[in-house]
Amino acid sequence: MIGAIALILAWPGAAARGFGLLASAWQTAFGDFSRDEIAIETPLPPSSTFLGDIGQKPSKVTTAPTFPLLIEQTKLPKPVATSAKVAAVPEKPAAKIVTPVPAVATNTASSVAAPTGSSGTEWCSFSRTERGAFGVLLNEVAWMGSAQGSSDEWLELANVSDRTIGTGGWQILNNSGSIKIDLGADSVMFGKSFRVFRRAAADYSGALNNSGDRLKIFDDECKIVDELNALDDWPAGDNTAKKTLERDANSSGWHTSADVGGTPGAQNSIPIASAAAATSTASSTPPMTSPVATTTAATTTPALSHLVIAAIKITGGEGATDQDYIKIFNPTPENADVSGWKLRKRTQSGTESSVKVFPDGSIIAPGGYFIWANSADGFAATIGANVSSTQTLAADNSIALLNADGAIVDALAWGSGHTDPYVEGSAYPENSGTGQELARKFETGFIVDTDDNSKDFELNP
Repeated sequence: MIGAIALILAWPGAAARGFGLLASAWQTAFGDFSRDEIAIETPLPPSSTFLGDIGQKPSKVTTAPTFPLLIEQTKLPKPVATSAKVAAVPEKPAAKIVTPVPAVATNTASSVAAPTGSSGTEWCSFSRTERGAFGVLLNEVAWMGSAQGSSDEWLELANVSDRTIGTGGWQILNNSGSIKIDLGADSVMFGKSFRVFRRAAADYSGALNNSGDRLKIFDDECKIVDELNALDDWPAGDNTAKKTLERDANSSGWHTSADVGGTPGAQNSIPIASAAAATSTASSTPPMTSPVATTTAATTTPALSHLVIAAIKITGGEGATDQDYIKIFNPTPENADVSGWKLRKRTQSGTESSVKVFPDGSIIAPGGYFIWANSADGFAATIGANVSSTQTLAADNSIALLNADGAIVDALAWGSGHTDPYVEGSAYPENSGTGQELARKFETGFIVDTDDNSKDFELNP
């Protein structure tokens, strides 16, 4: 008791608090702490992985950097996953804290991964359609198992970029919910690396359907990174010969592996240098219904070589009519210098005006976005726009992206009744409403560009 009284005298404002603080001091002296009064610091240990045991090429053991853990107020960090078998839990919210990732990769041959699966994982809703980061793809699927048994299934991810990508909190889910894979709270994938998830190794517990399935990769905000819609049938792969489904070299289609058992943890059987001339062995499998993917051969539509208009928003709703933006996306593998490039718009009647001329030093990284937004009320700053102006977008408008020489690189029209619009093919027939953006479609994680606005875009929340 003497110690408690002494503590009261030493505590700031003790005289004013009186007997209420006496109780608090008693708790302090005898250990009845409140969780909110304790500062918790939890260092994350480094993790390592060895891909040689799953790939066909030798790999080195890589030690991952230790990343700082971001804690929101007094929330405890998300537990690192330990098992692929999961119980029913609530759906994952639309946003999470992201662990920072080093800007430069320290190893380009392997990935760093935490164990997968946890009973505490909050799973994304499979019905979500918002698109997120790019660079990591579904690269190979052993949907038929192997010569060791039908349950010897596995999935492979590939980081096709040259940069390190943080995959902490990412998930792989299938349409039925039988497959739920948590990539781990602090995982990363180094540039040009692979990561394999095996059913037999308890990385996940569900089974792929031999008649077809649908798979999605979600980032830590439950945005789609890549997906494969093969509900009608797998686009390739051979169940009899046990040859896997492999991604084409240009990433826009699929073929059957030339190797029995596939190429887990290694480059696919058709290398980039020869993919254009190679043909698939999947001669009897019907193609997927995708405007950019052909699946009976590796001679698919080449990846886009130019920037595209990725999305627009024309209203934030009543009282927020200035909350407009335009997103430009770089689907190429190189930095795009857009200094001096222009965004222009035309009204329904054809009246033309400038939206913005991009300043010197404007660069869009591979797989990155460049955003113009309206500057009213600080809206552009709140969404992290790269450039802004007082211009607005409206129903039945059209816009164009022009390079520094004034040539049109991409165009988009929406609504109806246009006079001389900027447009590719036909205008998208609807205007976006409150809380919606008109966004370019993605198929199996890749941009759709058929030069027809009515086919290339869709309304998303």
